Amino acid sequence: MLAAAIAQIPPQHRRRILITCDEAGATIELLQFITTLNTRSRRAHYSVGFDLDERARTAITALPADAWSCVLDDAGQARPLDKAGAAELTGLRVGGERLELACHGPNHSPDNIFVYAPKQETLMVVDVLYPGWVPFKNLAVSQNIPGWLQAHATAMSYPWRTLVGGHLGRLGTRADGHLQQRYLADLQTSVRDTISSLDPAPFFAKYDPAGNAWAIFAGYLNAVAQQAAAPVIATYLGTLAAADVFTKDNAFSLLESLRIDTGLLGPFGIRP
Repeated sequence: MLAAAIAQIPPQHRRRILITCDEAGATIELLQFITTLNTRSRRAHYSVGFDLDERARTAITALPADAWSCVLDDAGQARPLDKAGAAELTGLRVGGERLELACHGPNHSPDNIFVYAPKQETLMVVDVLYPGWVPFKNLAVSQNIPGWLQAHATAMSYPWRTLVGGHLGRLGTRADGHLQQRYLADLQTSVRDTISSLDPAPFFAKYDPAGNAWAIFAGYLNAVAQQAAAPVIATYLGTLAAADVFTKDNAFSLLESLRIDTGLLGPFGIRP
């Protein structure tokens, strides 16, 4: 849309362009695109942003004076705090304690929040790590499986000693986090290996004569999940609770994510 708008400007007026937009265009991708417009014969400048709503204004005025830091001007000199300053607004101060809030992208849900208490070395993130248990059915019924898998590494990157994972009434340790990461890594490996080795021919032979395409897929996909889950169940039974309950469902969700999110289609892929 921006390129089409610029194309409507007479060529002689395109040498110096100022592009302004509100929060709808305040994205890294847009700024990167505007940067590519700069050539030896054309300069493109931009101004993006949005007005502060009442909630933001209230939060800013509530910040204590020691929360503000100086900002630098274009010469690298600190500007007076009564003229400009910077403060971190992604934390909460409750009863004298500080909590750091962060959203690291969609995972279990699009808005899943990480809450870290630095003084207590405690992290709370729900429906990602399940201390002592395998993840809930279908990888916690997560809306974004790649994001949910990445959330494990993100959680472990915090310097916590105690985890609040939710639901199961048990606090977690870093050993719990590493154990679940190993479980998922083993399950991913097993699913990938099964996709490459399981022969779909018996499912075609059984259901293709009746023209039941969905039965072919259902039979094959369920067999992949069951075969991939078996060695993982054997490894973690007695180590992670409910390994025999949800591992097949978790394998099926990994299988579907590999097919949809990475294009790993196995025997159903397009071949030359």
